[in-house]
Amino acid sequence: MKSLLGKLRVVLIGLAIFTYGEVWGADWKLYGLADGIIRNYTGKGVINMVGKHGSSFENLSQTIGLEEINYSDRKRPNLSFNHYSKEGNEMNWREWLEIIWGRAEKVSATINGNLVQGWLLKATRNIRQDGILYLHGGTFDLEKPIINRFTDALSYRVMGYHVLLLKFPDEDENVQPNPNLDIPEIRDAPILFRGLVGIDKIHIITVSRGGYPGLFAFQQYPDLFGKIVCMCPPIHTENEAWLEPQHTWAKNYLRQKLPSPMVLAEQGAYTYLASRMLMIGGANDPVCHPSSQSDKFAKTVGSRSIIVPKYAHNVSMSSMAREEAMQFIRGR
Repeated sequence: MKSLLGKLRVVLIGLAIFTYGEVWGADWKLYGLADGIIRNYTGKGVINMVGKHGSSFENLSQTIGLEEINYSDRKRPNLSFNHYSKEGNEMNWREWLEIIWGRAEKVSATINGNLVQGWLLKATRNIRQDGILYLHGGTFDLEKPIINRFTDALSYRVMGYHVLLLKFPDEDENVQPNPNLDIPEIRDAPILFRGLVGIDKIHIITVSRGGYPGLFAFQQYPDLFGKIVCMCPPIHTENEAWLEPQHTWAKNYLRQKLPSPMVLAEQGAYTYLASRMLMIGGANDPVCHPSSQSDKFAKTVGSRSIIVPKYAHNVSMSSMAREEAMQFIRGR
């Protein structure tokens, strides 16, 4: 293994868009390992990218590639950016991403007295009729890390979907995280979304924290949404053995909205929605392990469940998870 990695020099230049085969074809090399894979993209792949995406890429000469290694010792995939112009001047990575994905547009509207905010990622190629409402995980200011943190949301835009990244109320730092405040935002987001772009159905994709209010909103307002995909969601708040080791903010957040989706599932509240729900968990997730959260919920409800091998709470960054989510939304 060391000799193979030495030949590749391991630290390759990366770009998240390539995960979805934008330049896959004859000119990419697949190196198989016993416990993972390395995909190495060559200069010709960049030339093909220029041909596909147009003149905006013609000022590049640097080879671009992606390193994706899922070792059995749970090392994360690596992704890095380092781009140069033809003249040898380094490009700002924000400028680079704007070339690929377009500028994220901050949007807001007051709906029924409720301020709804977010970031709109407009699809520009192969535009689909459906949109994706993206509910992120964690608690932070969505504005600061939007470009480099949400490569999964940006990748859905590349696939032709308009994407609305919803901004939760606590991101303004004047209120504490509270699912009871998040749910009205999710409920009213479709009105804002449809007012900005022409879309048919709106599907929800959630990551971690976003799955908790997302599941409540989906159950309370099923006519507003098409399908929901939850990645590594916290679902069973009443399970104290699972809840107690969590971060203090997470415990406070989850305890403010009970009963949890798991208890509602046991009461049959989601049964008629099962065909429109997909749960995805990481096999090595120490935070929301599928056996006590996503997979257990899916078995209770009767919905689909996928467990991604070798991924942990970062399962939303898995190409397998994203592809499964897209296939489910497309009805395959």
